[in-house]
Amino acid sequence: MPGETLTVHAHFTIAHLNTRNVAGIIPGSEHPNDVLIYSAHWDHLGVKPDVAGPDKIYNGAVDNGMGVSSVLELAEKFHSKPAPKRSVAFLFWTMEEQGLLGSQFFAEHPFWQRNHIVGVINTDANGPRPVARNMSLPGNGQSQLKDYLTAVLKAQGRVLSPDPEPEKGGFFRSDHFSLARTGIPAISPGDGDDLVVGGKAAGKALSDDYTSHRYHQPSDEWRGDWDLSGPVQDLDALYLYAMGVTLSNSVDWPGWYEGSEFKAARDATVADR
Repeated sequence: MPGETLTVHAHFTIAHLNTRNVAGIIPGSEHPNDVLIYSAHWDHLGVKPDVAGPDKIYNGAVDNGMGVSSVLELAEKFHSKPAPKRSVAFLFWTMEEQGLLGSQFFAEHPFWQRNHIVGVINTDANGPRPVARNMSLPGNGQSQLKDYLTAVLKAQGRVLSPDPEPEKGGFFRSDHFSLARTGIPAISPGDGDDLVVGGKAAGKALSDDYTSHRYHQPSDEWRGDWDLSGPVQDLDALYLYAMGVTLSNSVDWPGWYEGSEFKAARDATVADR
């Protein structure tokens, strides 16, 4: 209202620390300078002093211990097979919870030329659940990586579903976004919500329970009764292995769809590849 004023006093502290992204690579047998990246963030929020009970540690078992363990499993799987034609890298980001800072630093100072990074397949907080008929994709996918994901899901008898909660802006809240901003095709597929047993109602109940009781809480910790059949389904046959095998042994360069805000940045580098 005219004539009214507001005075606000804010107190904050700034702390500096040294931290690290962690990376490993399996060199390609024919095109070692072309790199497909799997990634997950390894950090969480530390401790929560004011939480009730003795456990005040943000364990981060689902977010993002599940992602880290998935990428480590993939590294072991690729290492056990003949080297693919292209290189496959396994990156573990730091400071995701503080604003995607680790992946942002890599995007600004990449180990490899941006136009030789085939794409990024990120996994973040995909939790324990039974097998599903589908998989979701935050942002509904703006790049042709979506086509590869759709194809491997079809071979598995599954479908790729639209983002179930687009209003939450999930595409812009995980590390793949840092790479997408520089033009590198990047996705972070989500859990399937249409469970083989129980359908979408059961899938929503699982998601809501995690969000309400464990997401970004010390209670996000490992439990012995976890059903890991869903994550194993994902690891085995879709984006986390089959999709990577296809891309790392091809000469394809996935791009962005027409109309994507990231297309111009990628197209500008193609001529220099």
